[in-house]
Amino acid sequence: MKYTLFVFLFLLTACVAKKRIISVSGHCDIQDSFDRYKITATIEHQDMDQSRASANVKSRNNELISSVKELGLKDLNLVTLAYELQPIRQWENRKQVFKGYKANSTLAIEFSDEKNIGKLLSLLTSLKLDQISGPDKFFSKEKNKALNDKCLVIALKDAKDKAKLMAKTLDASVEKVHRINEQQSSPQAPRPMYMAKAMRAESAPQIELGKTSFTKDVFVEFELN
Repeated sequence: MKYTLFVFLFLLTACVAKKRIISVSGHCDIQDSFDRYKITATIEHQDMDQSRASANVKSRNNELISSVKELGLKDLNLVTLAYELQPIRQWENRKQVFKGYKANSTLAIEFSDEKNIGKLLSLLTSLKLDQISGPDKFFSKEKNKALNDKCLVIALKDAKDKAKLMAKTLDASVEKVHRINEQQSSPQAPRPMYMAKAMRAESAPQIELGKTSFTKDVFVEFELN
């Protein structure tokens, strides 16, 4: 019995060792437009009186939120990133001098539809905010999944085509898949544009977002016959 098992394992190992494997990579690169955008607005105020500093920011923040909601932006999502109130001290003549209290709030405005960017920027500039940054661009979960699935299929077909070409050139043929490894991928987002405190124009600048590359790579091992 032990001898029979030994022979079986020996033959099995020999068969596995005789397998001919070809390893190839598959790549996908497709261009598409982002469908979600984020602009961040910051309000600041400094005053010797703590209550006045806080009240100023609170009032302007409430005006900002209500004004943005009135625009009716598609799939709007408002997120308060920070709300702070702290004493300000500066060094003068080797000692710290109290300069008052500084209050600030930062609101992230997320929405869909590229055409709404200009509309929102026009509103934000009219409110004379202390800082505006963006737009940051990203894919919604739904679109990201759809692009990932589409690109995965393209990358796998690319790997299969490469394997077939290489095998044919060497007078062999692809039999079946031995192993697949998918590399994590993400869209190549452009760097966001920033608009600083000095921006006080009556109308917002024209924004051209273009498209971005969504890439994926796979590594596949095929058995040959």
